[in-house]
Amino acid sequence: MRKTLYLGISMLLLVIAPELGVAQEAQLSPFQLSQFMGQNVFGLGHVNLGVVAGVNPEDGVIAIVGRHGAVAWISDSALLPDGPNLWAPGVTPGTIKLASDANLAHPPAVTPEVRVIEPVPG
Repeated sequence: MRKTLYLGISMLLLVIAPELGVAQEAQLSPFQLSQFMGQNVFGLGHVNLGVVAGVNPEDGVIAIVGRHGAVAWISDSALLPDGPNLWAPGVTPGTIKLASDANLAHPPAVTPEVRVIEPVPG
């Protein structure tokens, strides 16, 4: 049981951990993430990872819903803007699946709350 828990948490950290090869000047700030709501996220080799389904600017993470229903959170430090979409150069569909399985194994890790902060008109 403990080995499974540690394996699940370590796989989740693979997705959430910052990417080492990302240039600092091209990274997004957490409050820029809401503009990508509903847009595609591409990963290693520009494979489509899924759609941005949730944004938490306070924590600097986005929720991705994959093509087959996998749900995972990715840190803003692993993301780069790619036109209207996002690019996570170190993330593969396999890591999204592993993170989703870890979330399903431990339901308190999944929070159904989504906060979108929009700029004040004017």
